Amino acid sequence: MHEIFHIIGCIILNVRISKISFGLQESYVKHEQAGPVRMSLIALAPFYLGAAVGVLLFMLANKTYYSELLWFILLNYLGICILYNSIPSAQDTKNINNSIKLEIKKEWKKTFGNKLFGIIKTIIFYLPIFLVALFVSVFDKFDILRAFYVLFIFMLVYGLI
Repeated sequence: MHEIFHIIGCIILNVRISKISFGLQESYVKHEQAGPVRMSLIALAPFYLGAAVGVLLFMLANKTYYSELLWFILLNYLGICILYNSIPSAQDTKNINNSIKLEIKKEWKKTFGNKLFGIIKTIIFYLPIFLVALFVSVFDKFDILRAFYVLFIFMLVYGLI
């Protein structure tokens, strides 16, 4: 699902996909370079779309009746799996970082006024995007943080917090 969410992000943002790989060891979506905003949206698509799908599955499970125990278990299991694997990877964060660096290099080749505007734009616009991606990618490194994230969303949907 993580890679499918990247594909959906590419399709929505009209970014051409060059290669898709779904493997047991490694899965990835290679696509053309886009600006920092589109790259960030593509890189973070699994996080946002995964959260939406996970919440939807929990809500559907919460609406099932006890006689539909199998559906209750299945929907919750799918929600947990999708949320757990929706965290952006280190490569996703690198993609955002590289797109920001590339944009800064383009701006730096221009006039002094453009350089100054580029610096201001980076501080105001690109830095927050990168910090959000960096914060979320910390969850990629620690399974316990992923588990707490999933548990938090689960408890939120079920009204336990």
